[in-house]
Amino acid sequence: MNLVLITLHAALAVVFATAAYSKLRRPSALRAFTASLRELGLVPRALAAPLGLLVAAAEVAATGLLLWPPTAGAGLVLSGLLLVAFSAVIGLVLRRGTTAYCRCFGASGGLLRADHAVRNLTLALAAALGLAAGPVDLTASGSVAELAAAAFAVAVGVSLALPVVRWDDLRFLFTTTKEV
Repeated sequence: MNLVLITLHAALAVVFATAAYSKLRRPSALRAFTASLRELGLVPRALAAPLGLLVAAAEVAATGLLLWPPTAGAGLVLSGLLLVAFSAVIGLVLRRGTTAYCRCFGASGGLLRADHAVRNLTLALAAALGLAAGPVDLTASGSVAELAAAAFAVAVGVSLALPVVRWDDLRFLFTTTKEV
C-alpha cells in the first residue's frame, strides 16, 4: 500500500471537488464563474457559459476518477491537463495585463496573480509524479494498522488540500499589501 499516493490522490480529489462544488452549488455561483470567464477576454462571450459548465464537469470527472483506484491514473492525467491549462490561461491573462479575479474556489477569490499559476503548476507536477509512481496499490492484509495508515494518509491529503483551497485567504493574511 503506497501511502504517499493515497495522500496525493486525496489531496487532488479534495481540490477538484471543492472547485466543482464552488461553481455548481447554486445557479448564481455558476453564473459568477461564467462572468469571470468573460472578464478574461480569451473566449467569445457566447462560449463562456458552455465553457464554465465544461470546466465544472471536468472537475467533477477528475474527482471521481481520482477516487476510484481502477481509474485513478486517468484522474491524474485529467487533473494534470486541467491544471496546466488553468496555468496557461492565467499566464495569458497576466501577459495581456487584464485585471481579473480568480474564481477557482468561489466568488471570494482575489486578483489573478502569478502565484495562482505557480500553485496550479505545483499541483500538476504532483499529478505527474503520482502518474510516474504507478497505480495505487490497495492490496493490503486488511490489518487494523494498515487501515489506520490509509485513513491517516487520506487525512493528510485533505489537510494538504486546505491551503490550496484557501490560497487567496492565506495570501491576504501573509502579504503586506492588502487588496481592497
